[in-house]
Amino acid sequence: MMYMTNLSDLLFSNKELTSGMIVGSRLVKEPEIYGFIPYTENANSIPLDIRLGIITSDRFVYLAVQSSSLLDEPPKKQHVVFPIYRKLLCDNMEHDLLLENLYVCSLKANYYYKEFRNKKQVHFQHLKKASPQISVDDSLQIHYKTLPKEILMYKKISYSIDCVSAVAPCFLVVCRFINSVTGGIS
Repeated sequence: MMYMTNLSDLLFSNKELTSGMIVGSRLVKEPEIYGFIPYTENANSIPLDIRLGIITSDRFVYLAVQSSSLLDEPPKKQHVVFPIYRKLLCDNMEHDLLLENLYVCSLKANYYYKEFRNKKQVHFQHLKKASPQISVDDSLQIHYKTLPKEILMYKKISYSIDCVSAVAPCFLVVCRFINSVTGGIS
């Protein structure tokens, strides 16, 4: 079935998008969705240029080039890794998820969240200050309560609804297609 809409609108109307779906493009006849990258539109967002990245099976490694403030100093290069997910779900409901194995895109720059993700020190109070959506229960388990418009992301299409791997306010799509000139996958 062909939809004349964008993928974001399709996600909110159908509640789900998966890799393997065929989409339309003005440049490429029938690209296939390879996966989804969690993204947040804020001042800390990196404007992605696909030409400066490498796609692996489950990650997009982006080479961010930052200009130097000194004229005689070369620009600094920094690798930023974005996970790629296979399924998106947006059911307009709140979900109470354990933060332990959850990638929260809006917190990726927070120092205390990074420490928590790297299994270093856990600062409950600092984590709770990082987002009003974070809470700690009586057994010291840390939870993240999603907002209704947040997108749930899954590593595999076959994961059940309660195996959420990431949460993000928006997403980027990685598509692939067979190059008609070379016959290779682009």
